[in-house]
Amino acid sequence: MKLFFLFGDLVTVTTVGAASGTLCSLCFSESWPMLLAMFPGMAIGMFVGFGLASVAAMWFGAFEVSVPSMLGGMLAGMAVSMAAAMRPVTVGEGLQIGMAVAFVSLLFTYVADAFLRGEQKV
Repeated sequence: MKLFFLFGDLVTVTTVGAASGTLCSLCFSESWPMLLAMFPGMAIGMFVGFGLASVAAMWFGAFEVSVPSMLGGMLAGMAVSMAAAMRPVTVGEGLQIGMAVAFVSLLFTYVADAFLRGEQKV
């Protein structure tokens, strides 16, 4: 059963990252200052993460999906918007960067969860 939830987290987070990255690659260009592009990119990622996590929470649990999805969307939006402020970012690149950043954030949340829970007695 745990594999089902792991798969759900993986699909949800990478979808959030891909959607956030794609939207941010369409919204930002080199005309934006990098620091200024970061904040609306973060907001776009958070809104995408909230929307998709709300749907996925019906099957995979609200807390388990919302934390990695919101973090992944936020970081993917920030990364792609800042990259687009430096150089042209295509939609495909935005999708790839967003998915990669969101996947790393999922790994981070799993490692942080294991560290905070500590040693478990079975």
